[in-house]
Amino acid sequence: MDFQQLKSAGLYPIAHASGRPSTPMPEHVAACPKHRVLWTAWHDNTYDWRKPREWGGGHIMDCRTSHQERAYDWAEKNLAQMNAAALSCEQGRGCTSVKEDA
Repeated sequence: MDFQQLKSAGLYPIAHASGRPSTPMPEHVAACPKHRVLWTAWHDNTYDWRKPREWGGGHIMDCRTSHQERAYDWAEKNLAQMNAAALSCEQGRGCTSVKEDA
């Protein structure tokens, strides 16, 4: 699906057009101090409409891409990182409550 199809289907995971996914924090992540910080950092990684750039990089946005599409792209990529942090926590990898072998 392209951007317009996703948007018309109601699958537009952006809160306040900031590029921030509107996804609640999983309970197991909220209980883990380390993964809570990681999850929140990705959740708060917002798209700046005044200084547009590619996600995660310092490049200027391609003028053929609309701000809405770029913000959606940011939300999608941030959500993937949030899910990766949640999965890592669920599996006990890197959790502060789990003693890791040195």
